[in-house]
Amino acid sequence: MRLFVRADRLRTLATTAFVLWAAAADSIPPSAQMPVQVPADRVPGIQAPAVKVIGEGPGFVRLARTTDRLDATGHRALVGIPLSGLPSLQIADAPASQQAAARLGRVGFFRDQRVVEVLFTPRAEANSAPVVVDLSFDATTKRVPIPRASFYEDLTYRGAILNHDQSLTWRHGPQAAKRASSSQDSGLVGPAFKVTIQKEGIYRLTGEELMAAGAPASIRVSSIALYNGGGQRLSEVGEPAVQLRPVSFHLEDGGDGLLDADDHLLFYGQSTDRWIADPDGERRFLTNPFTGSNVYWVSIGAGVPTDSETIDGSLVGDPAIHMTYTAREHYELQRAPLNIAPGNIPSGKEWYWELLQPGVPQTLDVSLSDAASTVVTLRVGVTTHALGDARVQLLWDTRVVATSSLPRDELTVLQDTIEVEGGAGQLEVRALGDSTAFLDWYEVEYERHLSTVDGMLIFDGASADRAAYALTGFDTAPRLFDVSDEGLTQITGASFDETAGQLSFQAAATDGMRRYAAVIDSSLMTVSNVQARSLGELRGSGGADYVVITHADFSSAAQDLADWRATDDRHAPAPSVALIDVAQIYDDFSGGLFDPTAIRDFLRHAHQHWSPAPSFVVLFGDGTYDYRNHSGTSPGNWIPPYEDGVSTYDEWYTYVSGDDTLPDMAIGRLSVQTADEAQTVVDKLIDYDRTPELGPWQGRILLVADDTFNADEPHLIETMFTHDSEDLAAQFMPPGLDLEKLYLVEFPFTGRFKPTARDAFVRAFNDGAVLLTWVGHGNSRVFAHEHIFVLPTDLQAIDNSRRLPFVFAAASQMGVFDDPDLDSMPEALVKWPRGGAIGMIAASRIGFHNSNMALARNFHASMFTSGRRFVPVGLALLEAKLATDVFRENERRYTLFGDPLTRLSMPALAIRLVTADTLQALGVERFEGEVVGDDGVLLRGFNGEARVQVFDSVVNRRELRSGEPLVYDQPVATLFRGVVPVVGGRFSGSFAVPKDITYRGGRGRISVYASAAQVAAFGSVDGLVMSGTAPDAQPETDGPDISMGIAGQSFNSGDFVPSKIRLHVTIEDVSGINIAGDVGHEIVLIVDGDRQDVTSKFQSGEDYRVGGFAVDLPSLEEGRHDISIEAWDTHNNWSEKRVTVQVSAAQVIEDALFHPNPTSGAGHFSFALSGPANVRIRVHSVSGRLVDEVSAAGNRGHNQILWEPPVRLAGGSYLYRITAMGDAGMATADGVIQVKR
Repeated sequence: MRLFVRADRLRTLATTAFVLWAAAADSIPPSAQMPVQVPADRVPGIQAPAVKVIGEGPGFVRLARTTDRLDATGHRALVGIPLSGLPSLQIADAPASQQAAARLGRVGFFRDQRVVEVLFTPRAEANSAPVVVDLSFDATTKRVPIPRASFYEDLTYRGAILNHDQSLTWRHGPQAAKRASSSQDSGLVGPAFKVTIQKEGIYRLTGEELMAAGAPASIRVSSIALYNGGGQRLSEVGEPAVQLRPVSFHLEDGGDGLLDADDHLLFYGQSTDRWIADPDGERRFLTNPFTGSNVYWVSIGAGVPTDSETIDGSLVGDPAIHMTYTAREHYELQRAPLNIAPGNIPSGKEWYWELLQPGVPQTLDVSLSDAASTVVTLRVGVTTHALGDARVQLLWDTRVVATSSLPRDELTVLQDTIEVEGGAGQLEVRALGDSTAFLDWYEVEYERHLSTVDGMLIFDGASADRAAYALTGFDTAPRLFDVSDEGLTQITGASFDETAGQLSFQAAATDGMRRYAAVIDSSLMTVSNVQARSLGELRGSGGADYVVITHADFSSAAQDLADWRATDDRHAPAPSVALIDVAQIYDDFSGGLFDPTAIRDFLRHAHQHWSPAPSFVVLFGDGTYDYRNHSGTSPGNWIPPYEDGVSTYDEWYTYVSGDDTLPDMAIGRLSVQTADEAQTVVDKLIDYDRTPELGPWQGRILLVADDTFNADEPHLIETMFTHDSEDLAAQFMPPGLDLEKLYLVEFPFTGRFKPTARDAFVRAFNDGAVLLTWVGHGNSRVFAHEHIFVLPTDLQAIDNSRRLPFVFAAASQMGVFDDPDLDSMPEALVKWPRGGAIGMIAASRIGFHNSNMALARNFHASMFTSGRRFVPVGLALLEAKLATDVFRENERRYTLFGDPLTRLSMPALAIRLVTADTLQALGVERFEGEVVGDDGVLLRGFNGEARVQVFDSVVNRRELRSGEPLVYDQPVATLFRGVVPVVGGRFSGSFAVPKDITYRGGRGRISVYASAAQVAAFGSVDGLVMSGTAPDAQPETDGPDISMGIAGQSFNSGDFVPSKIRLHVTIEDVSGINIAGDVGHEIVLIVDGDRQDVTSKFQSGEDYRVGGFAVDLPSLEEGRHDISIEAWDTHNNWSEKRVTVQVSAAQVIEDALFHPNPTSGAGHFSFALSGPANVRIRVHSVSGRLVDEVSAAGNRGHNQILWEPPVRLAGGSYLYRITAMGDAGMATADGVIQVKR
């Protein structure tokens, strides 16, 4: 029998089962169409969609969940429902053990589609009957016209919603979903000048500063307007974005109505950290966690002028004069993050001042400036993470003033009124009991004299109507303003006593508390920065499938990426693209303030108002939890992360529809910090797509699983990593591609680590794979407790060029990208210039194995078993998150480091392959194949080469690890690896089956990778039977012939070589070469006694009996070195080739001679060089006369140079000198030639 594999459609390669059929070799030709169709959910290695629609009608949809595997985590499916009413669920059919097999979850929105979660419970039994459920909803629901959607919008909906076609007319209609937006919503549009300030005060902004930023000379004052957005952080709960409000100011133009360079305007600037009044009038201090810079906007001609009015502050009658005011002072230092995620990972927006430990009190010196009373209100903010009874105590000058218990993770404010003598004292905060707490801040409130020491005084007025005030400490008459409404209203009529330095005024009749500012000209504050910007650019309508949000530092590389995506139509129509500067987002959505929520608000606006709405988002830049650089070590916050207590996740930015936590877009992050890093990453992305490195790596998947040992908890036997990797391999990986397993249970310990596993991991990484999936432990610096890859020490060993894997890490904490001090594993791998990864999915915080694996299974299912080809990785992750119904807090922590629109560089074409279905040891088997197109037709224009691999049968291993069963298929051996030409789309060849096979195994495999002119194809046949020994096998006892050399030259013992060489080895044997790699039968390189298994490097050519490989030797020190190659033929006959070579730091000539000698005619100078050199040979008579000279380029190793004695040269003895001049210096060698005449 011969076994055939045919790819009827290209998608069979990447996502669905190959159609297999068997035919008798002599009676049914390969072209016969006699398929045995096997349903996708019954083909080994193919998992049908977890839930699918099997029926629908006007008011219902029927779903079936079918799976042959155990499922410990359950499954979530999204079903589109009408915009009103609630659906009901009824179980139509289920196994007896699963009568509560499904239930309805939350109702929400996925983009514009209202959806309900259908939650299927875990399956405790394999091969159980399907679970069938019916959903019913209001059949009379009004439908809207089918909405127009771009290819990518439709792609996103179809992958997320089961009943896509049924529900698409229940979406928000185009008028509701894409309602016209108004740029005026922000309060200001068009060109404006962004003015940045840091502290509260009265600021002077000069015409010169505006003109330096690009404003015209001599601005008409009637056209000037000032705006501000409030300076506070944005709301995260879906409230409207910040509105810019007009702010009154005072302008001094010299009376000509024009703002010239020497003119200025005055305005009241507020800090982002400030006191605010609650609705009940109480004052509290508000800190902006993201920025200390407030922004004011100067508009010329576009805004509403709000020049300051004036009010009369003259004293009327004989009012009571207030000489004091209530001073409120807030003291807070941000020394460390309050939240520490498991794994000792700093996290979140909140910081604290001091850690309060039992027995270690914190003491703070408190000074009251110019106090007018000894009565002080003291407030202290503290919190704790402790589960038990945490208590703190406050002492003032050793006297206990307050003691309180603290609820967990809530701010507790301790308050008391105390007597302070002398205007100063000492505050002591103690943690009582065994629990720790955190000091956040303290405040003092007291009566203070209305006096200034620096020429500026800002204070809250008394509550009394028409109150009068006397301010002291001014050298000259100050300007006086009412700043109660955040603007500037000039107060005139105040009296100033120059002798006393006292300013007196009376407030106008107003309601509510007022705030006043007095300042002399020399104390006016200057702004931090003035920049010309344009407002409202993003608040209008637009449209893009793919949005890149970048920092200006990376604009060039980001533009390259956007340009590429806008033209990339290899697998689908090119998306519409928008490149957005994150600074413009801040300007339009947070009033110019740095605020992560502005990014979410922009994406929500784009979803509501753009057509098409974004489906894919790239965050182009790194970010850190240290938003304000409290640590002093933060390198920057180019694109900030969203921090939520002990979690961080970019997914939050895509919560743009409804009030649910369903991600609505595919999002990825390119976590770069420099323009060079940005260009490196973008060049990798574009080259990966446009000019991929063709090679077998495109057809290879690397599955790496942790072992059973946990160094942190050695009592645990963790078989789940191997078990779940086997589940991934059997059910969710593409069966057509080669699967290489690297299971740590197969490797021995050396102390606490597994160095041979490390070597195997680095080798496999450098060989390349289209996908690398890791299942196990890890953190941002390490794969596995056994240290199979340690970022600081092993990254330099990664040199995989353009053979870039996409990495999925089903592990905790490997993607902690928001650490300001360190690059995490995915960041380093994606940025690595000598290869690394094209992208990586990893968790930014701790996770749990069950939820990690649920997400991993759903991701791989979306990528490979959904019936689609070349699924973008970001879309697959989005779909996986929507389908995962276990510990959702964990799955949202998984971040895509890379471009969400990246598609794996798998071969696009398929191969139809014919080979024997049974292999016998020591036999020679033939194979034939064709490269076929999407329609299964031979591609006659395909001319290139095919790499053929034959694999031994899979062996199932069963063992007990401390009583825990461990069952897995061992990694298989390669029996043959060779390259044959492809001509006109066809190829053929032969291979020898070694004696070292798994006899009676029935799970052998042959795969073929073919490439030609930037096009690749792949095909495979499984189920090959290994049976007995070929009856016609001839005895053979001679081992292989081995030769070795460098740079196309063979060498022998005694030859000179450089310290760094690439060794080329050729092995030949009439029976073929054994590369099965059984213990003791490997191809081994031995350098000075150090043995290295190089079996995996060997590859045959068109003739299976001859092959070879090249390998870089370790750096050789000066002196002699022994190099050996050991190899076996398929009959297990052994051979060894050994040479001794020399390395010299200096130029050396050895073995110099002339032959024949004596000579009567032409002969050769022969010599060996330690390195390349320019060679000159001079021949002299014995008296010293030069008779001839020859020059040539000499190579390392053996050299020969022809010399023919001059015709008139007399017979006799002649002296010669060989001079070699190279990089290592000069060397000479002398000799004598006897010439006969």
